[in-house]
Amino acid sequence: MKLYILKPKEKWDPWYDKCFGMVVRASNPRQARLLASKGCGAEEEEVWMNPDYTSCSLLKDEGPSGIVMRDIHAA
Repeated sequence: MKLYILKPKEKWDPWYDKCFGMVVRASNPRQARLLASKGCGAEEEEVWMNPDYTSCSLLKDEGPSGIVMRDIHAA
């Protein structure tokens, strides 16, 4: 299995009660998007399946150290 990071391409409007990113373990990008669509917030599930609205990128082992996902939305 591989790790994928999914994020919206633009900010959700309104922003509250929405998921702004997730990391999922899946065998391929389609499965990653399906898992994301089931774990979303108040945004429509379909947006996680649509590459026009969300990105789905493979996370590789290589790369600099740092935070993989930090998602804070304070009101």
